[in-house]
Amino acid sequence: MKKTLYFVLSVILLTHTACFKDPEVLYSGPAVVEFNAAIVAGAPVSFPTINVNNGAGDIFARVNLVGEQRPNDVTILYRVDPTRTTAVEGTHYQLLNKVGSNGSFVIPANRSTAECGVRILQSAPSPGNAVLLVLELLGTEDGSIKASENYKRLTYRIML
Repeated sequence: MKKTLYFVLSVILLTHTACFKDPEVLYSGPAVVEFNAAIVAGAPVSFPTINVNNGAGDIFARVNLVGEQRPNDVTILYRVDPTRTTAVEGTHYQLLNKVGSNGSFVIPANRSTAECGVRILQSAPSPGNAVLLVLELLGTEDGSIKASENYKRLTYRIML
């Protein structure tokens, strides 16, 4: 009798747990790009600031594609925010892969991440001072992928 009761209870438990649906959560909004450093836990409300040394060379920040992956390579443009930046191009930094006055990088086909790079140049040392370089994602030239309004900026504080 005890074995039968255990068997019936086991069957009831197994059949009830098997009835839960597995919800598939998919993003259905427009495709956007965002700086990964801006979305990590503990990031500031506006946008993150990363300290880098004078003359650090090429540095890269991960960028996420939010939305459906593309079957072809996609070129994303970025710019230096002129109102927030105190660093001087050619003195403190250099954009990589320039397209006009903007920088660019490629998200490879069937991928959701890429690296946005900038070169930090060696400038005259000034201990205790720093300049700011604020990068802003623009998206694609044709507008098929836009920049996320909340996570499109990243600041490098160049320690002189």
